[in-house]
Amino acid sequence: MRTAFCACVAVLALFLRIECGVAAETKSQGTSSRESPSTDLQALVGQIQSKLDEGKKTQTDLADDLKGFDVLLEKYKGQRSDEVAEILQTEARLYLQVFEDFAKSRQLVLQLKRDFPLTTQGRQAQEILNSITKHEEAERTRSFLVTGNQFPDFAEKDTTRNQLTLSAYRGRVVLLEFWATWSKASIADVPDLLALYDKHRSHGFEIIGVSLDDDTLKLSAFTARNKMRWPQFCDAASWKNKLAVKYGVNSVPANYLLDTEGKIIAKNLRGVELKEQVAAALGKK
Repeated sequence: MRTAFCACVAVLALFLRIECGVAAETKSQGTSSRESPSTDLQALVGQIQSKLDEGKKTQTDLADDLKGFDVLLEKYKGQRSDEVAEILQTEARLYLQVFEDFAKSRQLVLQLKRDFPLTTQGRQAQEILNSITKHEEAERTRSFLVTGNQFPDFAEKDTTRNQLTLSAYRGRVVLLEFWATWSKASIADVPDLLALYDKHRSHGFEIIGVSLDDDTLKLSAFTARNKMRWPQFCDAASWKNKLAVKYGVNSVPANYLLDTEGKIIAKNLRGVELKEQVAAALGKK
């Protein structure tokens, strides 16, 4: 993910790990961990992550934190290092991943390209701009994935190398669950998914997992340990997961509940609402 601009994050869980890695790298090179662009950025990202965990995800919610990027860029304005360029790239990523403000994100990346051309991030600017375009395309895709519409089919291999298609599940109610083992919110949903699966599978209910993990062995160990018996698709590509990109998924957990004909009943269901919708789709009280 350090070489490509990724989609968002549950919402910034993966993103936060990256910034921590930058700080660790800086420290290992002998830079004081007390004050540096990387450590200052890590602190700012930590503040943002805390608010995201509380469900505060709008520009209004994070207005004060967003000013922090300008403060850091002003503080280190005389430097043209990768560490300082990372501040600007991180801000661009935030506007892309969390706010889906493509225009603002593109503006920041163009600034990155102009002001930090010799940095790693500056050299990645065109790739990042291409990624923003892909996010815009994904947004258009999501606009068609609404209640009542047919969910587009796919044909892939699951983690056990068996063929996996939506069309094979016609006649059954399907929950297509996008998740990751690194997402706390995804992990918190596992008990409910297990209960639903055990209760309703014999009634015609199935779950298909699409994991945005980057380690299939870790994923398989997790699903085995937690007795998650439904099929999983994982290409170890994280936010470049083929199906996540295809369907415009930019946060996890995310899901689509499909009826017996593969049409969308609802999306992003959790907790009691998910239980009620599944029961209703199966004709159960």
